Amino acid sequence: MDSGSPLGTSVLRRASSILGGTSQLRKYLRVSALSLSVWMAGAEPPPRDVFLKAVDVIVDAEIQKLRRGTSGD
Repeated sequence: MDSGSPLGTSVLRRASSILGGTSQLRKYLRVSALSLSVWMAGAEPPPRDVFLKAVDVIVDAEIQKLRRGTSGD
C-alpha cells in the first residue's frame, strides 16, 4: 500500500500546483474531494488512471515551458 504513496502524493501535489489548486485538480480528475485528500495525504496511493492523468498535467506543462523557451530563439 505504501510503495506508490510518496510518488503518487508528489505527482498529485505538482499537478495541483500547475492547475491552480486542489479544487481544480479534483475537477480535472473527476474525483471526490475525500478521495483526493486521502491520496494527497499519502494514506493510499491513487488509482493508476488518476495517477496517469496527473502525470499528463505535469508533462503538458513541461512541454509548454519548452515550447516557450525555444520559440524565442
